[in-house]
Amino acid sequence: MKITLNWLREHIDCSWDAHELAERLTRSGLEREVLEDISERYRGVVVGEIINCSAHPRADKLSVCKVNIGNAKCSTIVCGAPNVTQGQKVVVILPDHSLPDGTDIKNTHIRGIESEGMLCSEAELDLGTNNDGIIVLPKHFTAGTPYAKAVGLDDKLIEFEVTPNRPDCLSVFGIAREVRALTGQPLKILDNTPPELGNRVETFAKIEIEDPIGCPRYVGRVIHGVEVGPSPQWLKHRLQTVGLRPINNVVDVTNYIMLELGQPLHAFDLEKISNHKLIVRRAQEGESLKLLDGTECNLNTDTLIIADDQKPIALAGIMGGRQTEVSESSVDIFLESAYFSTDSIRASTHHFSLSTEASARFERGTDWDLPPIACDRAANLLAKITGGIVASGKIDVYPSILERPIVELRIDKLNQLLATQLKLNDASHILELLGCDVVLGDNNLTVTIPSFRPDLEREIDLIEEVGRIYGYDHIEEDSNIRGPVPNTPTWGNYDIQQIIKRRMIAAGADEVVTSSIIDGDWISSFPELPSAPPLTNPANASDVLRSSLLPSLADVARRNFNRRTDTICVFELGKCFIDDPRDSDPKETLHLAGLWYGFASRSLWRSERRAVEFLDVKGLIESVVEDIDLEFKPGNHHLMRAGHCAEMSYSDEKVGHVGECSQKLRTEFDLPNSVYIFELDFEVLSHGYRERDIEIQVPPKFPPIERDIAIVLEKSISAGNVGASILEVEPAIIRSVELFDVYVGNQVPEGQKSLAFSIVLQSTERTLQDSDADKVIERVLAKLQQSFNANLR
Repeated sequence: MKITLNWLREHIDCSWDAHELAERLTRSGLEREVLEDISERYRGVVVGEIINCSAHPRADKLSVCKVNIGNAKCSTIVCGAPNVTQGQKVVVILPDHSLPDGTDIKNTHIRGIESEGMLCSEAELDLGTNNDGIIVLPKHFTAGTPYAKAVGLDDKLIEFEVTPNRPDCLSVFGIAREVRALTGQPLKILDNTPPELGNRVETFAKIEIEDPIGCPRYVGRVIHGVEVGPSPQWLKHRLQTVGLRPINNVVDVTNYIMLELGQPLHAFDLEKISNHKLIVRRAQEGESLKLLDGTECNLNTDTLIIADDQKPIALAGIMGGRQTEVSESSVDIFLESAYFSTDSIRASTHHFSLSTEASARFERGTDWDLPPIACDRAANLLAKITGGIVASGKIDVYPSILERPIVELRIDKLNQLLATQLKLNDASHILELLGCDVVLGDNNLTVTIPSFRPDLEREIDLIEEVGRIYGYDHIEEDSNIRGPVPNTPTWGNYDIQQIIKRRMIAAGADEVVTSSIIDGDWISSFPELPSAPPLTNPANASDVLRSSLLPSLADVARRNFNRRTDTICVFELGKCFIDDPRDSDPKETLHLAGLWYGFASRSLWRSERRAVEFLDVKGLIESVVEDIDLEFKPGNHHLMRAGHCAEMSYSDEKVGHVGECSQKLRTEFDLPNSVYIFELDFEVLSHGYRERDIEIQVPPKFPPIERDIAIVLEKSISAGNVGASILEVEPAIIRSVELFDVYVGNQVPEGQKSLAFSIVLQSTERTLQDSDADKVIERVLAKLQQSFNANLR
């Protein structure tokens, strides 16, 4: 929303300069985007007076002007405008300055005569499209005065970012209300009463609302005898400074009131409305409407329109139609000021892909009490600017009076959440400055919400309002909310997700985000997968919600493989949906899945260029979830090759599977050989993080001892279980256990295997001797023999 400081001051006395105003409003939630000194656009542009004007001796269409620009010496300026004459007050841009389009103005010789500057047209100063002649200023202007100061453009432009929940701030008056809440200054009362004359408005026009849901309120006035033409300069300048193009005095007034008060208006040519009757209704099948911008709209039965008794004449709340457009020949106009429901306008803007300044306000929510006020103010301005006569009264069709919501606010709850010690009167005063009606109770406030604040619905909304106006920077550090600083971080699920993602990326995997809606044929090809919930209104007949991430990753791999990508390592952390027989709604679960094919390293500089294998994928998972002791054991999964799959578990709870892609999955997605995949239930995985406390340990200052052992045991026994058993022997001394060799062959008995482990021993209290290490290894071997019938090789 763009405003100017001078325009704001017409509504409230504000002693802040533009910078402080922008800062104060930003702190209260209305963020400043742009702050511009408008006068800088017209640096070097001054008021001049033509003292003498004569024909150029060497050019028929040029004039040589002696121009008083406020100094002792008159400037000579050569001008080609046809409307230049002696005695005019004109706009002069001096040498060594630039026009808004960047054109530099220099002293130059034109047909042998030196020209010291330029007389400007509207188009050259970017004040309009008229380039037929120079700007002629009123006679009372003083030569030498900076042009911006003379015409009221010595102003500051401020543009605020208005969030979708604050439609009340899409106007100068709305921002003035914010300033009132921050300063306590009263709002100024503007002249909104039009001079009425003649018969009642009902004798000239009629309004009927057929759809009170889409249009709860519709207000109209009739103005006779308007003279449509250019707007006065002050109105043009005000619109131009905030980025709107002046059109004519009638349209400009409606735009001005929309920007000033936040109420969109529309003016119809009354004589072009059949029987002078306006009907607010839904369109009928086959109806069409040509809009003001030339767009041809084929309407449907969901479209809210304004019609007369023969045809549609406007797309309600968005744009008027060509057939009833106000033009220079218009004499009588009907002025519309209405309240439309947000749902109706949103549906139309989406359907027709149209967005206007009016629709931007209606689809966020306008003030249902504002239409008659805005209609009166606009009629008052139109009477002054166009010379029109306002018919007596206004038509206000309001079938069902809208009620302002009432919300209870507990002062204890407010102080608890804001960490303040505000009294009831303090909170009441702030809410009253925001436009609320407040009744004080014993320990609570009964608050009636103003009609211009559709975003205030609950107690927490009011608490936020009090907090932002009171000022979060005023909340003292020694507030009544205290608590210990935790020694260890809180492992919320979101935190865990970010940790896992960062580790996957650091390990060289690329994150992908695929749609949670997938082709149902993928699922039907693998009936072993959990059943996928169907969609009520699918874009394609077979679309379903996914129950696994793996088909989506396989599709990503297929598209990359078809583009001759030799290596791909991707992962996704996303939701899956599984039918729950105990509930009508599917169960949502968070899964982590990955796919890797090609080479173990993408760069010859980093490592050996070899094909990826199972242990690479297993190592990737272990490095990513290093905080949790995942157990890997042989398993089966219908999307993984038999005998090349491992089941992962934590604390006897199954987490997921990892293995080589099955032949069926490779065939379904045209994938190459040796594609490795994994999928984990992230909810189960995160339990391990929440159960663990982080301990910070000082690194031991005593040297470690490393010992290797090789044992022979049954082939079915998991190496992970053996390693965990070794760590249990002497947890205070055994720092790490790593498997570095697995052997099956002639040198070990049939049905057995050899496992070789590297064991690091280290004490935090003293330097270990060889004898200490020998004793620990003896206890390790005894434990392994007892638990797994393992023997030293």
